[in-house]
Amino acid sequence: MLNFKRYRPDHAPADLWTLPVEGPTLVRDFVADRLAFARTHSEWYRRKKKTVQIFSKALRLAAIGLLAVGGVVPLMAQVDIPIAPNAGYILLAIGGSCLLADRIFGVSAAWARYMVAAIDIETLSETFRASVVATESSAGEDRRLAIMQLCKSFTDDICAIVSSETKVWVQEFDNARDELGRMAKSDGK
Repeated sequence: MLNFKRYRPDHAPADLWTLPVEGPTLVRDFVADRLAFARTHSEWYRRKKKTVQIFSKALRLAAIGLLAVGGVVPLMAQVDIPIAPNAGYILLAIGGSCLLADRIFGVSAAWARYMVAAIDIETLSETFRASVVATESSAGEDRRLAIMQLCKSFTDDICAIVSSETKVWVQEFDNARDELGRMAKSDGK
């Protein structure tokens, strides 16, 4: 089981985004730049996650509450509690609308996507740092070239994560739009 607290920037080791080895300035600066590039992307996902997390929880809690109360209202009317039994249908409709809004706008899905992307970037950063340290400690002039190749691969991997997350978002958006269109057509028939 993953401990997500470990991956939060405020709980991460202070050196997660730095390089602990000495090396030629150009190579070291480029490695530091690539770590900063990764940090920028990870922090973006973590910042955006907070907003969708709040909306996701609000929509789901509202749906649960409204659906529960909407289901109980007709029963309350049966036992002579003064309440309009039809009010339950209205509450059920509003609760269902909250679930539909979450699905159509992809709020909960975005929260999960952002967390996965941030964790993937942070994991890649740790692997990259370890690889650079291992390569730096090896002998020979080829290590500078090897580190530069690690930087290129690392950058490509970060870009692939961002691209993949964006493609999933576009696919979810298209699916939601198509589903909404199908629902509108079925209501009209």
